[in-house]
Amino acid sequence: MLEVYTKTELEDYTRYLFTNKKAMLIYTIYIIIISYVLFLFVTHVINNPFIIYATYGICALATIIMYRELKAVHATEKEYKSVIKYLLDEKCLIIEVGDFDRNKYEYTDIYDIEETRNYYAIYVSIRHFYLIHKKQLNNEEHMYFKSLIQANVPKSKYKLKKI
Repeated sequence: MLEVYTKTELEDYTRYLFTNKKAMLIYTIYIIIISYVLFLFVTHVINNPFIIYATYGICALATIIMYRELKAVHATEKEYKSVIKYLLDEKCLIIEVGDFDRNKYEYTDIYDIEETRNYYAIYVSIRHFYLIHKKQLNNEEHMYFKSLIQANVPKSKYKLKKI
């Protein structure tokens, strides 16, 4: 059984999100759509003096949507202010946040696992994930973690670098 304790800060989630191509694609699509709506609005209502305020409103709306999406994608506030305990064995993954929140995930229920240069991101749903710092694992733990994932998680659900 592998037991990992981690205290992940909000900056870690933000750093991961902005190096995550999938998340950045979603945000880019939002910006393109909102910019196109702004363009259509400006070209059809150009003679309206209200145009400046509408432009500010649409930009504010884009900012609010991006902020809400960022908050929805990464962990809740209690998760980036608590110590998270990960227990991995051959049967399941158990994640304990603080003293009271304990979630058990079968490996087949995990949505996705990604490895970056600094983190392992364990997605438990399309919009919710947990981060494990690589620096908190020694070489044996890295090998054990990867072997557990490769043995128990369907291959289509993980993207790990070669051992």
